[in-house]
Amino acid sequence: GLSAICAGRVPAALRPTASIGLARFASGDSLYTLLTAADEALYEAKKSGRDRVCAAAPARAAWQGTAA
Repeated sequence: GLSAICAGRVPAALRPTASIGLARFASGDSLYTLLTAADEALYEAKKSGRDRVCAAAPARAAWQGTAA
């Protein structure tokens, strides 16, 4: 990962870290819903520690297949 790339090249106090939030665009999504999902995944990655990647759960999964 990023830490391995920087090891021995960058002083420990200056080593970069990365937290990444991923979201998948689905038909019917708006830019707002996509960015909100990615933002929530980013905050989850940050809460999980350094050098983490988290993916947002599909927004429609909670209601797909249920009859109203």
